[in-house]
Formats: sequence, C-alpha cells, structure tokens
Amino acid sequence: MGARKKIAVYAGSFDPPTFGHLDIIRRAAAMFAGLHVLVAQNNRKKYLFPVEERISLMEALCSKMRNVKVAATSVLVVDYMRESDIKILVRGVRNAADFAAEANMALWNKALYAKAETVFLPASPGLAYLNSSGVKEVIAFGGDFSPFVPPVAREALTKKLKAGTIGVDLLVSGTNADSAEIARSLFKRAISVREESGRLDGPVENPADGSAENV
Repeated sequence: MGARKKIAVYAGSFDPPTFGHLDIIRRAAAMFAGLHVLVAQNNRKKYLFPVEERISLMEALCSKMRNVKVAATSVLVVDYMRESDIKILVRGVRNAADFAAEANMALWNKALYAKAETVFLPASPGLAYLNSSGVKEVIAFGGDFSPFVPPVAREALTKKLKAGTIGVDLLVSGTNADSAEIARSLFKRAISVREESGRLDGPVENPADGSAENV
C-alpha cells in the first residue's frame, strides 16, 4: 500500500503554532491520504493557550486541507495511534540535534507500539531555526513575533497580550531572577509600544513561501 493510501499523525503542543508547524502539516498532508494533527495536552505543563484554544487555532489553520483532521489527546501519542489504528507518525526535524532526539523517541515509540513507524521531514531551509519556545522568548523580550506565526495565531496572541492574560512568567523559562525581571520590564514596554505604533495589525508575510498568509 502506497503512502497516498495511508493515514499519519503529526503531534505537538502548538503553543503557539508557527509557520514551521504549518509547513510540516502541508507537506505531510500532501504525502498521505489523511493526516491527524494531534494537539498534545500535558497537565504538568503551563500553556499560553488552553487546549480548546489550541484546537481552534489548528482547525482554522488546517481548514483548507480536506484530508486533515484535528484532534487532542492527554495520553501517549502511540496510545492514540493504537486506538485509531494509525501506524505512521510524522516528525519534523530542524537539525542534527533534533534528529538525534527524535530518533531516540522513535525507538521508544516502537517499543511501546510495535506497529509504529516514524517518518522524519526536514524543516524547510528558511524555517529551520523556528520553534514555539523561541517565539515565546521573542515575545517576552519585546520583539516582533509576527513574522514567525500565521495570522490566526498572531491575532490570538495579540488579543491575549492586549488583555493582559499572557504574563512573562509563561513566556520565559529557565532564566535567573535578574533576567526574568529584565524580561518583565521589556515585555510591558513592548506591549505599550506595539499598541501605539500598530505593529500588531495588518498582513504578515509567510516566510515559508514569501506570500501573504491569510489562513
């Protein structure tokens, strides 16, 4: 059976979703008959967006891809695959370090679910640096995050920032007290500057293909 007749899973926290996630989803959807985009929920982690909002964001991003289904799980991805009778897991890899970690995880998944096979998709060259953690750091230190996330995610982030429902403590992890305090100061100042200048409004270019992204 060819790949075009098979179903695959692509899982992540998507907090927030980035152009890198969207790139992998589009490419995987073109490879397989169906793709389950699985929003992972770990109750031990703190998220910018609750799982319901992340599901809504991913549904909006995938709405034009007819063979993509968005679901959520709080169990192991391989357990979801087993229950759904899916044997293929898609993982995006950005660099050698990513591949080493993902290859090890693929072995764990194979041990937990013998039918599981992992397909690695290398990040598109212009997106190989991009991840959700990096986007959070940019936001926390007052940078312009709009080039890194699709408009629907940008709008959702902007709404939370203006409402004050995203705090720097959710954005910066692993920093010392002094760095966190500097981040808080820059974060508050950046919100004010962006609101005054309107930098958070208007279209944004999709770095994946250079076009204006309106999904």
